[in-house]
Amino acid sequence: MKDETLLVREPGCTYRMMFEQCLADSGMRGFLKIEIASVEAIKQCVINGLGVALLPEMVAAKEGE
Repeated sequence: MKDETLLVREPGCTYRMMFEQCLADSGMRGFLKIEIASVEAIKQCVINGLGVALLPEMVAAKEGE
């Protein structure tokens, strides 16, 4: 995952802070991060292989419907 781009919400987003803390606790640092305001835009970027993201389950589940 070290070579992946993280697609993240704005600073202060609770799940972004939790995700970044988990990565830091695991010793994973130095990722390229791109901030995107829209959850839907992040989801479309991931679908198109532009990076990885952590999103709420209810947002990600909509793709499987």
